[in-house]
Parts: sequence; C-alpha cells; structure tokens
Amino acid sequence: MKSPNYIYFGLAGEFDPAELEKKIDLTPTESMAKHARFPDRKLPKCSRMRFAQRYHTDEEGILDSYALAEKVIDELEPYEEQFKALIQDPDIDATLEVVFEFPTSEEIPTPILGFSNRVLRFVANVGASIDMDSYPA
Repeated sequence: MKSPNYIYFGLAGEFDPAELEKKIDLTPTESMAKHARFPDRKLPKCSRMRFAQRYHTDEEGILDSYALAEKVIDELEPYEEQFKALIQDPDIDATLEVVFEFPTSEEIPTPILGFSNRVLRFVANVGASIDMDSYPA
C-alpha cells in the first residue's frame, strides 16, 4: 500500500502534455490533459504533469519533507534549465507539492516539515512555488 504522504514537482496550466514532453528529457510520473476523461475522476480543468513523485518510506510513519524533497531534486536538478525554459510560458505554473496526513492524535508522530537551501534554490531558480496540502490522519 502506498503511503498517503508524498512529494512531487508539478506543472499545471493551459498546455498539451504530449507537446510539453517533447521539450524535456525527463518522463513525467503522471500526465493528464485538460478535459481528459477518467472514469474515477472529474474532468481536469487544466493540464497537469507530475515529475519525480516520491512516497515516504520511513518505518515509523514519519514524513520527512527535507529528505523526500532532496530525493525529488536529485532527479530534477539535471533538467533545471529545461524546466526554467518551460516555466517562462505564462500559461504554465510549477509547484513543489507536499501532500501529507496530519495526525490528530498525540500518539502518532507529526511530520518533519521544511526544505534545505538546495531545494529552495532549485524552486526559486526555475520560478516555481511550494504548496503543502494536509489532511487529517
């Protein structure tokens, strides 16, 4: 079973994912076009692509965003200039996305949240933002 805690680098906006994939040498983890039909989802209001999605694997169940974000950047850093060029398009937004369950019990460890200077530098250099979505555990 996959953990409900994960981090990825995502692109969203008005674009054709197939055309965008031709402009970067990294295969996305997930891709969907605006208004594409999926039996288990609503119609997407914009196109989306995810890159380097990583789930936490900590045996204690603790999300460590520092460690996971480093793994994501390990994969993305060689493509930094390509992402930077893509994000120059005003119809494309980029985000380092952190999704985690936030414990509602004192018996469950809380996540370790934060980012290294390296991660922040990459996000700033390509013109992306950071978003953190939390859900009750």
